[in-house]
Amino acid sequence: MRFNFFKFIKMDFENGENLQWEGEEPTSLATDLVDKGIVKEGTYLLDMGCGFGRNSNWLANQGAIVDAININEEELGKAKERAEGLGVAVNYVKADAGSLPFVDSSFDVLLDAGCTHMCDRETQEKSVKEAARVVKQGGYIQYFGFSKEHPSYLRNPNSSQFRDLEDIKRQYGEYFEIVGEPARKEWTHGNDKHIGLEILMKRK
Repeated sequence: MRFNFFKFIKMDFENGENLQWEGEEPTSLATDLVDKGIVKEGTYLLDMGCGFGRNSNWLANQGAIVDAININEEELGKAKERAEGLGVAVNYVKADAGSLPFVDSSFDVLLDAGCTHMCDRETQEKSVKEAARVVKQGGYIQYFGFSKEHPSYLRNPNSSQFRDLEDIKRQYGEYFEIVGEPARKEWTHGNDKHIGLEILMKRK
């Protein structure tokens, strides 16, 4: 029997969801996976770029078998502390998105909640191949990253941080197909406007 240790708040992007990374509540990227039945008890899931563990710990509490990676040791340490305090089991590992320390076809679902959009293009390309390697056929990627509609894109048009739907299709299309309609997310944080793109993809 699992106990819900979390004060469950279904956050929305308009209120600045993905900028409050140190929060302990899950983001809608994680809760939607459960709501849609993609993640359930016994699902093998990789949280790529897990931050302080807000999604990893909540998904483990829902019964998923969670591995989570981050290159930031301080954040990993905090995520582990929180998992221990909540009594949930998550395998936290220091690793790079472009070189995953897992065997082929390890996961049913990969969550990329703003991880690869922070990587350079070379690492992004490597991360796609790694995702294709570790996600089982028929498995899913839940992706989120900044859109080229983001106001900052005009100031940084050569930055790999901003991708549109065509970029995602180009990078992932050999291995993954888009499921459903991509969602445009817009929110403000302080005086800054942010626009992101949320895409669910399925392994071919």
